Amino acid sequence: MSRLPTPWFCRSSADACESSASAPKSSWWTLARLAVVPIAALLISGTYSASSAEPGGLSGSWRGSGWVTLSSGKRERARCTASYSPSSANSYTLKALCATSSAKATQTATLTEVSKNRFRGSFYNPEFDVRGTIRVVLKGRSQSVTLKGNGATANIQMRR
Repeated sequence: MSRLPTPWFCRSSADACESSASAPKSSWWTLARLAVVPIAALLISGTYSASSAEPGGLSGSWRGSGWVTLSSGKRERARCTASYSPSSANSYTLKALCATSSAKATQTATLTEVSKNRFRGSFYNPEFDVRGTIRVVLKGRSQSVTLKGNGATANIQMRR
């Protein structure tokens, strides 16, 4: 019967794995194959894909900061928290709270995925009666958000 080298999980504790290093191929090799088979089956079946590898995609809670340029030209640092909820297969509803040194405001938005990890939609800010466009680019666990409306702009970087 052929022998294989000591498995990777035994290298740090030779005493505990001494018997498995000299064990026949069928002992630990069978266990290793059993762990690989379900993963391979998921990949082949399409249950696990690159998009599902992103933790939740756009859905969930985010926080970050960036800059708001008001219609007057004044520029202020902003901190934001946001929560996205799916509203259909490729659309989301956003609720966000942002604060600058001079104001705090809530926004709501609806977004639609226009291409892979790129979203576009419209937002509304009831405190200041501001409406405009919102664009989101998702990159793993971070996103870039751009808002434009009523002569003002905002660029916010968000993370999970």
